[in-house]
Amino acid sequence: KKQVGYYKESEGGKREMCEIWQKIRDEGYLNGKEEGYMEGEKIGKDKERMKLIKKLMMKNSCTIEDAMELLDIPPIERQQYRQRIVS
Repeated sequence: KKQVGYYKESEGGKREMCEIWQKIRDEGYLNGKEEGYMEGEKIGKDKERMKLIKKLMMKNSCTIEDAMELLDIPPIERQQYRQRIVS
């Protein structure tokens, strides 16, 4: 275990600390990027579902429930779509 003074006062310690922080920053960036991608994918899927529900209702005269059933939307997720379509 290295002493605090090594990291604060020596050139090698400062360089090592910079490398450590760079690694932490890069890992955080990659994690954030992946989370952002997953969130974007979720939003895109949600928008597409809304579009398909409305299309089934308009073109096929389906009820909201029938449209969600045809699209295999899990029952636990249906309330949010009902609320958004009705409002």
